[in-house]
Amino acid sequence: MNEAVSLVNPEKEGYTFGYWTGTKITGLIDGSTASKVTIAATEAGNRIYTAHWTINKYAANFYYDETSFISSLSVVYGSTLTPVDSPEMPQHKFLHWAVKKGGETSEVDFDEFTMPAGDVDFYAQWEEKQTPPAIHAADGLVYNFAEQTLVAFESPLPEEITFSYKVDGGEYSEALPVGTDAKEYVVWYKADETENYKPVSESSVAVIISPRPITPEITLSQTEFIYDGEKKTPEIISVTFDGVDLLNECGEPLYQNNRNVGMATVTLANKTGSNCTFRKSVNFFIKAIPFEYLVGKRAVVKIPVSERGLDFSSDNNEISVVFRDGGYCVTTSKNVK
Repeated sequence: MNEAVSLVNPEKEGYTFGYWTGTKITGLIDGSTASKVTIAATEAGNRIYTAHWTINKYAANFYYDETSFISSLSVVYGSTLTPVDSPEMPQHKFLHWAVKKGGETSEVDFDEFTMPAGDVDFYAQWEEKQTPPAIHAADGLVYNFAEQTLVAFESPLPEEITFSYKVDGGEYSEALPVGTDAKEYVVWYKADETENYKPVSESSVAVIISPRPITPEITLSQTEFIYDGEKKTPEIISVTFDGVDLLNECGEPLYQNNRNVGMATVTLANKTGSNCTFRKSVNFFIKAIPFEYLVGKRAVVKIPVSERGLDFSSDNNEISVVFRDGGYCVTTSKNVK
């Protein structure tokens, strides 16, 4: 050779050149290492040199979004990669990791991925979670002598969502809230976040079970009386509807026209705040005093007398008595032929 030759250190993707080994390396004993090899012009003969390498590690960087950094892993070139744990973002669902190249985003399949010769940025891909179906007061609730569910949903409730409820300041429970009595209820509810649905913060809804209008059956202790000048107030034995006893739901009875001969009335209505609403009147009767006599004998009768007196006449062995309103009872006798 006319001049010395220096070996050019090689390059290899994913590796860093370290040194040469070989024979007759100038200035070094055979078998030694050198980062640079020069062959003098005066040297002749074959030479064998071997390049030695160190495999590189590159950074795998993970981000919530374009700018929010999560963490970084140092990964050997060409090796597989296990990503960091899936991140969490309130009210969002993590879908997958993606890389961006040429303005396009593509999902990363880590079962197939191997680390390239360079740092890689991975971006979390998200989907906003759905809003659970809204709760509202059950419509048209009317007292029906049994428990009724107080709330309803605007659409079917997915199985993964579990609501908790409490009624009028009670304890939270996963059981649907129910009510029986006719009144206003306050139902509180909440739900935790799930894989696909947003959480529901504690909220409340007012629910009304309305009183039920009914026409009950009323039984009196007595429906016929004989006039004696006193007011008649038969006892209320029972008030029922559809086999249910409602006597305790009634207010005080109102009696009308219950002193004189004729049809009298008792009216019953529900108490304020009752589960049922009703107002019903029942008739009973006050009959005239019977006039009993025996032909040819003395007839004794108890009759009412007004201040204007009593009209009393006899014809053909028959006695006729004209009663006047009001007055009191006396004993009167008359011989009858």
